[in-house]
Amino acid sequence: MNNTFEVRPGNMVIFEVKKKSEKAPDFQGTFCDDNGNKFKISGWSKRTRLGNTMISCKVQTFTPDQKIYPQDVSDRYKNTDDEVPF
Repeated sequence: MNNTFEVRPGNMVIFEVKKKSEKAPDFQGTFCDDNGNKFKISGWSKRTRLGNTMISCKVQTFTPDQKIYPQDVSDRYKNTDDEVPF
């Protein structure tokens, strides 16, 4: 299965993630500006004073060693020698 997904310039993709702690973001993803520069997006679901739902976001410079997608499918299905029955 190919789990590679490339964000096109001028677009953003954001995924809901399982929170590891109360302060962890509810959403993570990537934004690619018109020049092809990538940025990591983190978002927290919050309520306004009027009770409306909003997402508060933080934008960080993307570094190549970071995963673009927090729940990479390949990590879930890694095989180890201990799992091989022969």
